[in-house]
Amino acid sequence: MLITLAITVAAIAACNAVHFLSLRRLAHVFRDEVPPVKHPMLVVSFVIMLIHLVEVMIYGLAMWVLAMLERGKLASTHPIDFHGPAEFFYFSIASYTTLGIGDIVPTGHLRIVVGIEALQGLILIAWSASFSYLVMEKFWSRHGGKLLDDA
Repeated sequence: MLITLAITVAAIAACNAVHFLSLRRLAHVFRDEVPPVKHPMLVVSFVIMLIHLVEVMIYGLAMWVLAMLERGKLASTHPIDFHGPAEFFYFSIASYTTLGIGDIVPTGHLRIVVGIEALQGLILIAWSASFSYLVMEKFWSRHGGKLLDDA
C-alpha cells in the first residue's frame, strides 16, 4: 500500500506542477495589452488541452507502473488484453474527466489511484476553465465588449 500511495502522491505533485507552471507561462505570454496572436483563446484552449493530456498520461503511467508491480489491474468483460500503456491511457482519460464509461474496471490498489485521479481531474479542469475565463475577459473587456475579430 505504501508504494501505491507514494506513486499516487508523485502523480498528484507532477500534475500540480505541470498545471501551475504551464498556466503561469501561458499567463506570461498573454500579459500584454495586445495579445501576441490574433486568436488568443484558440491558443489558450489548445495549450490547455495539451496540458490535460500530459496529466492524463502521468496518471496512465502511474497506473501502468502499479499494474506491472502487481498492485492491481484493469479488468473487463471484453476479450481485449488491458495490459498495454494505450489501455491505461484510455482508462485514465475516462477517470480524469470523471466520464467513467464502465467498460474497464480497476482492481486492487488501482481503485485508490482512480478515485484520486477523478478528484484531481475535477480540480484541474475547473482551474483551466477559470484561467480561460480570465484570459477571455481580459481581452474582451479591453476592447469594449467586442471580440478581437470584431474590432
